[in-house]
Amino acid sequence: MRKQFIYLVSWGGLLVYMLLTMGYISKEMNQRTCVGYKIDIKNMDDGNFIDKEDIQKMLQAIQGKVEGENLESIPTENMELQLKKNPWLLNAECYKTVDNHIKINVWQRTPVVRYINGNKNFYMDEQGFKMPPSMYNVAYVPVVSGMFPDSLLQRQLLSLVAYIDDDKFLSAQIQQLYINNNREFVLIPRAGNQEIVFGEAISSEKIEKKFNKLIKLYQEEFAANGWNRYRSIDLRFDNQVICTKK
Repeated sequence: MRKQFIYLVSWGGLLVYMLLTMGYISKEMNQRTCVGYKIDIKNMDDGNFIDKEDIQKMLQAIQGKVEGENLESIPTENMELQLKKNPWLLNAECYKTVDNHIKINVWQRTPVVRYINGNKNFYMDEQGFKMPPSMYNVAYVPVVSGMFPDSLLQRQLLSLVAYIDDDKFLSAQIQQLYINNNREFVLIPRAGNQEIVFGEAISSEKIEKKFNKLIKLYQEEFAANGWNRYRSIDLRFDNQVICTKK
């Protein structure tokens, strides 16, 4: 009985100690003063389309000054939510650190194509999200003009540029695209003074077949007779390529 009593008293004392310690730690945490921000742009290797100064300005507009403020009173969840509204940010996370900073991690969107026509000028990422031109950098991606892409044309466009980007030769050769009034894609190559009438890009299978025909034409006809013999190459029809001489 005596041993049982001592055992209960010991555990009771330990529990009181833990509660007091946790209360002290909680009080200390609630009294911490914010030192400032630590900002990290995670995917800078993909290009610098937004910088730390921009993030700092956004945070200033969202929250104002945080240096010297009570750390626990700073609403990091709202900061994160507001940062994600920036069109160039794919994701953002904000949290408080043990050294009394607000840690900001952001990920930029990666542009895959640029649309320019009249007063319309924007990038798109692989999901079709639109971003305005960046004041810091120019993305070296295919440029498309002509008819404004609706949702259907946009899906075709993104499939088309993704295929081009995955092929070393095509990504070097095709840098401009045009959408004509028939909702067809026309490609403008770097080498060779002609237009390539690609037509629709409604499936990955059809895209691959058309580019295979084009590459075969380059390897056989153009290698033998030069790159400037034709003014147009038409890939729209199955099992044939129609070339129009100059």
